[in-house]
Amino acid sequence: MSRQNEIDSLNNTFVRAVKNFKPPERLTVSQWAEKNRRLSPESSAEAGPWRNERTPYLVDIMDAFTDPKVNKLTVVAASQVGKSEVELNIIGYIIDQDPGSTIYVQPTLDDARKFSRLRIAPMIRDSKPLRKKVSDVKTRDSGNTILQKSFPGGMLTITGSNSPSALASTPARYIIGDERDRWASSAGTEGDPWALAEARQTTFYNAKSIEVSTPTIKGASNIENGFFAGTQERWCHKCPDCGEYHNIVFDNIHFEHEVKKVRNKKTYKVKSITWVCPSCGCIQTEATMRQQRKAEKISKLKTRLELYYKREEEMLSGGVQSYGIGTRNATRYQTDLSAIRKAIKEMEDEIASLENKSQRRAVGVVPRDW
Repeated sequence: MSRQNEIDSLNNTFVRAVKNFKPPERLTVSQWAEKNRRLSPESSAEAGPWRNERTPYLVDIMDAFTDPKVNKLTVVAASQVGKSEVELNIIGYIIDQDPGSTIYVQPTLDDARKFSRLRIAPMIRDSKPLRKKVSDVKTRDSGNTILQKSFPGGMLTITGSNSPSALASTPARYIIGDERDRWASSAGTEGDPWALAEARQTTFYNAKSIEVSTPTIKGASNIENGFFAGTQERWCHKCPDCGEYHNIVFDNIHFEHEVKKVRNKKTYKVKSITWVCPSCGCIQTEATMRQQRKAEKISKLKTRLELYYKREEEMLSGGVQSYGIGTRNATRYQTDLSAIRKAIKEMEDEIASLENKSQRRAVGVVPRDW
């Protein structure tokens, strides 16, 4: 073996050795999800890469988890709006970016086993960085079971609110509670399950917890108490007509329906649903409200595009285009003309896609008058 080959072999050895010491990227939970999370076909009607633009109301919630000033999150949400996906994204972020011992609590042990098999296991399987860090359940001595997932720097324990042993004996930096209003009132004879879980965090200076639930009975809801103890932020929608932002409440929802009797029982069929803006009184359909979000994104892109057009014009204003080849400073230029034009093309394509404008394409047919 030549000396150069020996040097190359030694360098490769060092590269492999220090690769594990590479610090994680500076990402928020939403950025991590956009980059690494894939929705699994078992649990999603739209399997594939996670896109924050599909659920913009979840972005602030996810990013609050990485805010060093926030140590507890409370989320009150309707059914099937993505609250469990927020928890899954946070779990994925913990495993890949900021590992630590984690307790994930479902209402019962049966719910915990089901959630682990149907939601957590597919997420790990379909996410490349998670798949590298969490061993397969089938691997012998992998430290990975249905209710326990080990990974470098931590362990995920999945349990039920009715299991005092897991809640009272496992120290944890992170506590994640799903469907809080369906929890047992007491973990056996140990008392409040949430208080038991939070007691596991006392030795962690950087502890964080998140509780999520659909509310049940007003005035007797645990998640409601948590919500009123916090900042009480609500997602608001912009009226397409007057531009005012409002939280959508049921009193402003109008719907038309028809009533039919089936075997002497009344059945209701909703024909149309609209929202009435409290400020201007204009009636908006769901399709109009969805288009409003798209219109806002197009407007922001066009504003940014105008700035790039102006920058391109300024760079060419002198009529001279210059290049540096092989110079030391060539790699330092961050705003060269080619980069500006590439950004312009990307924004033009995105705007065209959002506006559903078809691009001009060559057709493989020769016109008759040629």
